[in-house]
Amino acid sequence: MKFVKMLHISGMGKPRPTLPGPVRSLFPGGGGRGTCWQFVRYCLVGGVNTIIDVSVLNALLWRFPTHNVQLLVASNCVAYASGAVSSFFLNKYWTFQRKQRPTHREAGRFLLSVALELVSSNGLLWLAGMALSPFIPNVTVWGNASKLLAVAVGAVLSYLIMRFWIFANGWQDRPNQRGTSPADNCWKGIH
Repeated sequence: MKFVKMLHISGMGKPRPTLPGPVRSLFPGGGGRGTCWQFVRYCLVGGVNTIIDVSVLNALLWRFPTHNVQLLVASNCVAYASGAVSSFFLNKYWTFQRKQRPTHREAGRFLLSVALELVSSNGLLWLAGMALSPFIPNVTVWGNASKLLAVAVGAVLSYLIMRFWIFANGWQDRPNQRGTSPADNCWKGIH
């Protein structure tokens, strides 16, 4: 039987078990607390991006009213790109707290991620638009209902891609002390 090493934080009551190294690396700040608040920040940024996205989409639907799903998808491309610009900077500097200048790797991964999300969003938007078109005669309501369905699925996909690929806390990003696993560095400063 393998025993779990217990971590004790002074003044915090009973010791708590530590997570295995690879699992612990998924939770910056230790024990999942960091990831929880990171996800809350991500959702707030997503709210801002969605407001930008939906505002641009509604402006386009108002200026160029259509019940054509292909034109809705084209308008969605412009609207989605508008939200994506703010998404990169807010998520980099606030959600995932990366203070260094954007790297080519991050930018490349982000552009690939946005392209995949846009394909996914447009696919979902097209399906929802086709399904809802016979039932919703108002162009604005139809466009927004279709967009809402696409946003709900796309939000989960986007978080997972950003968290575990674009702004991942890879073991290679942490200094490693001799005799410790890279994941042990998450607990530095906790005594």
